[in-house]
Amino acid sequence: MKKPRDFRIYVDYVHAQLRELLTQYPNIAGIWFDPVMGYYSRPDLFPIEETYALVRSPGIDGHHLKHEEVRKLLEEAEKNNYNLLLNIGPLGDGSVHPEDVETLSHLQK
Repeated sequence: MKKPRDFRIYVDYVHAQLRELLTQYPNIAGIWFDPVMGYYSRPDLFPIEETYALVRSPGIDGHHLKHEEVRKLLEEAEKNNYNLLLNIGPLGDGSVHPEDVETLSHLQK
């Protein structure tokens, strides 16, 4: 990338790859964009709303697990002696999504 506007070539490439994944594999439960810090440091280069609109167009709009689902995953992890990484991903304002708060609250009981 020689000039900031050249970054659009990369964005178009990424969007084409996303479109392929989302149309060829329709059972995708969610997409994780890593690192999103690029957007925070240079929002002028990362059209995050355009990217999210692309992801949502096939109907993927978050995948919050219910406490029953997480409990099953925890039981499976314990049974097979492995760790479970549970990512709740904070919202833009730093808060935790209400569905995730509810799920985690039920797990404490």
